[in-house]
Amino acid sequence: MIIKQKNQRGFTLVELLISVSIFAMTVFLISGIYIAFSKAQAKAKASQTLLNNAQYTLEIMAREIRNSEIYDYDPNNSGGMCGGVSCCEYFIGANYESCILLKKEDGQLFAFVADLSANERKLFYVVPPGNSYTEFPWETDYSAFTKLLGPELNEVLVQDLDFYILPSTSPFESGGPNVQPRVTIDLKASYYTDQAIAQVSYLLQTTVSSRIYKR
Repeated sequence: MIIKQKNQRGFTLVELLISVSIFAMTVFLISGIYIAFSKAQAKAKASQTLLNNAQYTLEIMAREIRNSEIYDYDPNNSGGMCGGVSCCEYFIGANYESCILLKKEDGQLFAFVADLSANERKLFYVVPPGNSYTEFPWETDYSAFTKLLGPELNEVLVQDLDFYILPSTSPFESGGPNVQPRVTIDLKASYYTDQAIAQVSYLLQTTVSSRIYKR
């Protein structure tokens, strides 16, 4: 009686090593694609959040400047219309930078102002209640400060804020320049995060002409 043996030959060591290597390379490539996609998604989300909040704030400032009167055409200048200190310091206090002072139709003063100290980096809309703008500085009235941008509010750090007012003196005074006032706003903001891949920043700019006409 002849018994035929079945072929029970298994994988050789070389074949096993090749199979494991191919599997490992496949996993590595898939992992790399997933990590790259996750990083790109995190950066895109950070960019969109930053742009949405910064552009919205820029629109608020532009609208208020367009519909209000500029109170001081050089609010950061010491020795101007507010005496020995700048009008920003006179009304807002010494802890804030890059402010613009505006006046509503009813005479109410208000301002946009940034705190650019290292542990703050915030932007405020300051409207003191009632006629309290005649008292100074406004920083004593914390209810007057409405936060527009800030790391704990909307994950935005204000890196820099500048208001360029033209002309530099009121055109509505006697002998003033025959130019309608306009303001250029430069806002540099970054996304607040510990993730290096999501640390994005943008510089936004817009120019607004005042609708107030007194001539």
